[in-house]
Amino acid sequence: MLDLLHGLATGDLTERGGVLWTWVASSGPAVIEIHRDGPATPAGSPVVRIRQDVPEGPAKWQLSGLEAGTPYRVHLTTADGRSGTGRFRTLPDPDEAIPLRFGVTGDWSQDLQPYIAITDVPDRNLDFMVALGDTIYGDEPSLAAQQDAVTYPDYLGRHRESLTPRHGLDAWQRARAATGLFAMIDDHEVVNDFAGLARVRVNGRSMAFARSPRYRSGLAAFEAMMPVAPDRWEAGSPGGIDGLPRLYRSRRLGRDAMLAMVDGRSFRTAPVAKVKTLDPLGWATYLLQAGRPGRRMIGDAQMTTLCRDLKQAERDGVHWKFVLVPVPVQNLGLIGAGDRYEGWPEERLDLLRFLRDESIRHVVFIGADHHGTLVNEVDGRRSLGVLPADRTPIEILTGPTAIDYVLGERLIHAATSAGVLGRDQRERYDRSPMAGKDHLMLDLINTQLRVQGLDTIGLAPDLGRLESGTWGLGHAYTWTEFAVSGPRLTVTVRGVPLYTAREMAGQPASILARKPRDLARYVIGG
Repeated sequence: MLDLLHGLATGDLTERGGVLWTWVASSGPAVIEIHRDGPATPAGSPVVRIRQDVPEGPAKWQLSGLEAGTPYRVHLTTADGRSGTGRFRTLPDPDEAIPLRFGVTGDWSQDLQPYIAITDVPDRNLDFMVALGDTIYGDEPSLAAQQDAVTYPDYLGRHRESLTPRHGLDAWQRARAATGLFAMIDDHEVVNDFAGLARVRVNGRSMAFARSPRYRSGLAAFEAMMPVAPDRWEAGSPGGIDGLPRLYRSRRLGRDAMLAMVDGRSFRTAPVAKVKTLDPLGWATYLLQAGRPGRRMIGDAQMTTLCRDLKQAERDGVHWKFVLVPVPVQNLGLIGAGDRYEGWPEERLDLLRFLRDESIRHVVFIGADHHGTLVNEVDGRRSLGVLPADRTPIEILTGPTAIDYVLGERLIHAATSAGVLGRDQRERYDRSPMAGKDHLMLDLINTQLRVQGLDTIGLAPDLGRLESGTWGLGHAYTWTEFAVSGPRLTVTVRGVPLYTAREMAGQPASILARKPRDLARYVIGG
């Protein structure tokens, strides 16, 4: 039998089920069988069997009635004889204290397939994986299309590219089949730097971008190609967002952890132009504009829901609260802040004040979009005063899976162009191994942070310790593994050195031979 065209995936997990996804290449009856998984599981009848006629294209099934914290194996066969097998584990019972292991990554473009950095995901025994935004680059050329995606079929094609084997490897297909998946958008699922509530004109009419045909096309393709249950904000939601996609997700992960995923794009008010120079006048203008009252990034409805879920988790004695926001939350300085949470300072400070005033402990923000790893306290300005270690939120940025302009290269290029980096330093950078490049990148970042009175990258000893690598990585394609064992959190960055689209096209064998390895490890708590 043939493999399923774009694999299968199970996502939006709960304690009792999830959403099963596949692409049907030929309409007709599909047969699904779900068995308990594991070496000690006897062969026998499936716990779930579904037979249903489905049309060609993306197809989903809502699974329910399963047991909490249980591994399952799913086998799916379509009308044309294609079949595939996948595995997932339902979320643990909220009262059960068991170790937890999950992965997070973001940012992959289609021209850098087949995503070598995540080839080890199926071997890591994860409870689930999170795709944290920029799951396609719809507004850039791809292997199959030179024009920007605009229509639903355009965006669908970009997602299909990510799930199509190349050079004999289908890394995202394998990862999605090996473990459960949670997924969130950032901006390139539609268009770069979009703000959902900014006003645009379409055919002579003024409307919020999130009501425009392009947004609807991009989001429809995302929902069609990801194992997510469609949901919408109800009438009366703050900010006039009723009927818009509700991608916010909150899940208990047993007794020791919870996860909240936030849509950082759809409910943004209009952004302020990014600061791109060291001109103090430009900085002052930016601060005045960014600080205008009423500007929002995640919006009132998500803020209310997130705060409620965090407060309930604290009441329930949940130790780790993981808050996943696709863009950075930590203070990284004014340059480029217009696209990070720093660009919406009023709302960001409201969230941090809530965490302080409600004594919400052990909050770990997880972000992407920055094309590198940076670990630091979130309140780098000490706007809220000095807080005890257990009430000091931290952030771990992750990824990119594969994108052509990573954090380190981008920063070094900018510093060279601005004359900040001299010729000797640039030559030393070019000669350095990956670790040396990362240290120089951190020196540049920390110099900017010190000038602005911000914390430098890295955690104080009472917050966490560095076991290997550095607190910042900017020259690799990566994903990040989070392992919870009671009050101890071990964070491991895994990945491969950079490669270019030209190298993948012209020298695939040498690139495919690379194996993901540990690049950095941090221990928080415990």
